[in-house]
Amino acid sequence: MMMATVLDKVTRLPGWVYLQMVRRVESQMGYKVVLNSQKPNWIDGAMIFDMTPVWKKHGIDAKGVNYYTVGAVKDGLSSRYDYLSPYYQAWLGGYVVKFKKNRVWTAYDHFHLGEADQLNWLEMYGDKEPLASILQKDFKLVEKINISGFPGILYEGGGWSHSDVGKSGRGFILSGMMAACANMFNMLNKNLDLVGENFIPQWNVNYSTNSYHKVNLWGYVAILELDAKTKAVLYANATRFEDRNGKEYDYFIKIGKDIKRVLLSTRIEKV
Repeated sequence: MMMATVLDKVTRLPGWVYLQMVRRVESQMGYKVVLNSQKPNWIDGAMIFDMTPVWKKHGIDAKGVNYYTVGAVKDGLSSRYDYLSPYYQAWLGGYVVKFKKNRVWTAYDHFHLGEADQLNWLEMYGDKEPLASILQKDFKLVEKINISGFPGILYEGGGWSHSDVGKSGRGFILSGMMAACANMFNMLNKNLDLVGENFIPQWNVNYSTNSYHKVNLWGYVAILELDAKTKAVLYANATRFEDRNGKEYDYFIKIGKDIKRVLLSTRIEKV
């Protein structure tokens, strides 16, 4: 267990204030995503984030909240940042979203929400040329589903991105943001004891993968109809990639069934 740093301590209040702000947006949405217990492979909790400014930045006229978690912490670091872990670069979460304009929104419009989210995340981790490319042709309809009484469709597919593990990923701003995120995780689940360093990878030139190397994120997306104006977009992915020695890794083969299971165990609750 890592000890809380000064940065972890000073970001508790800003983290709490931001959490109250997101809760207000959540209340306006009318619904929330609840991630069921994800032990032992995922951090057993969820971070919540107001996606409205991120989507606006990328030209998406929508309002919503993101609920997500990443791989469990081992030896002080989330497995999200360990390329030897099947949960490397894996996401589990969901958006509650309202589009502002009245028109028919396609499945790809909903996939595009995650594309903007990934670009923003990579920029935060210091990637100067972030990549997040999702093509509609790379998704296929799996089945019709029903979660918490809400009908929807489950898709399998993915897209290309960069890893968030790279040479510029240890700046003060990122450290402060991850410390605040750790505090919010802890506030939302009192059994957690996370610190910011759990989310700061340690890339160096001797690493077996290049800085911000290209990865294929492959998994599942579920789109649920909550009401006439509101949707939930649930997501879970594993990663495929090649290291600098040409060795190939396909973690979807290893954890595909698990990420589908945890996605379908997600609940939607009214706020």
